[in-house]
Amino acid sequence: MSETLYCFIPDPKSSGHLFFNFVHIRNFLQKRMSLAGVHLFWMFENTTHMKEQIKTDICTALGCEPITLCPSSPVSMARERHFWDNLPAMYDLCTDTTDTMCLNLQDFLRPHRTANFQCSRTITTNKWNQKRGTRLPVTVNGREDYMNVNEIESLMGFRLHYTDACDLSIRQRFNFLAKGWCIPVVQKLLQTLIDILFHKG
Repeated sequence: MSETLYCFIPDPKSSGHLFFNFVHIRNFLQKRMSLAGVHLFWMFENTTHMKEQIKTDICTALGCEPITLCPSSPVSMARERHFWDNLPAMYDLCTDTTDTMCLNLQDFLRPHRTANFQCSRTITTNKWNQKRGTRLPVTVNGREDYMNVNEIESLMGFRLHYTDACDLSIRQRFNFLAKGWCIPVVQKLLQTLIDILFHKG
């Protein structure tokens, strides 16, 4: 049997090569669990900011198209992500309109700080990404500022001071949050499994 050829050749210094490890592990587990009569649920997540050919190769390798979720409701942040999976009802989330509580960036700021935008840009490990043009997201005492780590915790759905542990520096806490998932998105994803895990029979 000939192997599928992919145009996606990841930078060896990046983590992109781990995708193929994921595919191999998933395929191995699916075969083993199928023989045992057990269904394997799986998911792969990545940024929407990728080349179309890379997305096509991922779809080919995983055998499905992704859904795209963004926590802009109720969390006021543009953070679109692709999700490839076989979870039940996941594709219904694309048209889910049950989130009616749309918050403004101002709702996540500390006292005496004013939001300059209604919605934050994607939080990354590069703080400059918070800018829109030349403007920073917050104004305090007449001067523009970046969102602080406590505000980003709230924006991501974590409780205040959640990352203030293990003597982490402010930079480490920022990186921890930037590489994490938004709690509202995780809630949506897990919601799809509730009927299976808790309402069998």
